[in-house]
Amino acid sequence: PSLNLAWDVADKVVLRFGAAKTMARPALLYLSPGVSGGPTAYQDDDRIYAINLGNPKLEPFRSTNFDLSAEWYFAEGALLSAAVFYKDIERYIQRTRLITTWEQLGYSLDLLPAGFNADSQFNVQSYYNTEGGPLKGYELTYQQPFSFLPGFWSKFGVQLNYTHVESTIKYMTSTAASNNTAIVTSVVEDDLINLSPNSYNATLYYD
Repeated sequence: PSLNLAWDVADKVVLRFGAAKTMARPALLYLSPGVSGGPTAYQDDDRIYAINLGNPKLEPFRSTNFDLSAEWYFAEGALLSAAVFYKDIERYIQRTRLITTWEQLGYSLDLLPAGFNADSQFNVQSYYNTEGGPLKGYELTYQQPFSFLPGFWSKFGVQLNYTHVESTIKYMTSTAASNNTAIVTSVVEDDLINLSPNSYNATLYYD
């Protein structure tokens, strides 16, 4: 569901509000139940084998989003706007690693090669759902055609944009596994991975 409202508070000023519950499906790579791996290290004189596997029980990314903006169209083709936004990331997908047995993973013993049993330990890298956390920020936009310049130069214009974002979510740092579902034993809060706190764009155009 989503809601979008626009209010013309003046001839050249518009307020906008948006609210939505959104979902993004996991990548097929995350969902694939395929298993691959090989020997990686020794632990207590026993060889530990690494396994990379998908998790077909993953639920989608989910969030509840709110946006509020003010837009001032101060000249033809020109815009000055400011917006604030807040997203409650209710479900996140994290890749994590744990040492566990094949039996705890919940897969059939028929998939094990010769020499392994239900109690064989593996270094497992897989994907699990976590709680997520809030994301918030603001955005500034300026667009100005150079119509005040003479002749050829009046066809040029500029667009400027700046965005600031902050987000801290919960990550699993220690887990166990049962039937390919993570049992969280330790959690830490940290910045959302791969998030750029500050981003900006500058465009010179000809129209």
